[in-house]
Amino acid sequence: MSGASWPEQASGTLTLNLPSDAPPAFHSFSDASDQSSDYVITLSLEVLQIHRASIVVTSPTEQPHVVEVGEEALVMVRLENQGNGQDTYRLSHEVVLDENVTEDPGVSVSFSNDMVSLGAGSLTNIPVTVILPANTPAGTPLDVTFRMTSMGDQMVSDSDSVSLEARQDHRWELAAAVAGSEADGRTFAIAPGEGISIDVNATNVGNLVDGLELMVTYSVSPVDGDSSQNWTASGDSVSGIEVNQSTTMSVQASIPEGAWNGSVMSVSVTAEAPIRLISRSIPRVRASSST
Repeated sequence: MSGASWPEQASGTLTLNLPSDAPPAFHSFSDASDQSSDYVITLSLEVLQIHRASIVVTSPTEQPHVVEVGEEALVMVRLENQGNGQDTYRLSHEVVLDENVTEDPGVSVSFSNDMVSLGAGSLTNIPVTVILPANTPAGTPLDVTFRMTSMGDQMVSDSDSVSLEARQDHRWELAAAVAGSEADGRTFAIAPGEGISIDVNATNVGNLVDGLELMVTYSVSPVDGDSSQNWTASGDSVSGIEVNQSTTMSVQASIPEGAWNGSVMSVSVTAEAPIRLISRSIPRVRASSST
């Protein structure tokens, strides 16, 4: 600093330095004159807080990620506070709508904690649970966006998405009947040389166009002396059945000409979709010769 003697004014330059990672606060500076400690200059600088956010989906790495409907799918996200001070973030989600997904089918998303506090420059990883409902269309990627929003400045946020795809759900509703009456547990008397047709109403209640095959097994319990052969039973198959569409299938059973009265054929039918066995079976049907 230079200038004339007192009481004239003097001029000079005062330089104040703060480190680049100085936290947001008022930072005070003071200095005394070389001539007298009575002459002290005091200044303060305010470092304003900068709010920044970063969110990244780290798992699954391969997308779209195929998941079972109705079951929990684990997604990992990394949260980072790229600002210069402590901050708290709110986590939220939304289903991305497009020409393939026109409305949210009811996706369930659960964060381990939907409010997260992070210090300046720190990061954390949290698990997110996603459940796709049973009515989610299979074979169509569905994107879920995760967002973190700064509570210090709600104009500051960041987002990232995960792409999930529902695995095909081979669910069917089945009902077996003979002449309009339920076939479950019944015994039908059939004359030798004749047969019976069991109608099976099948409804595709899965989430994609599907097919179905009726797999038939049977066993014959002949009475003493009955050596008849060629008892037969066969199933049916369909393909290209739309979701919520029904179709009628059939199971055929026939008794040979030489069958004796009292001989019994027990028929069991299991419905099988491509690749996957359906848990529900068509009821067991028994047929006996009438003479």
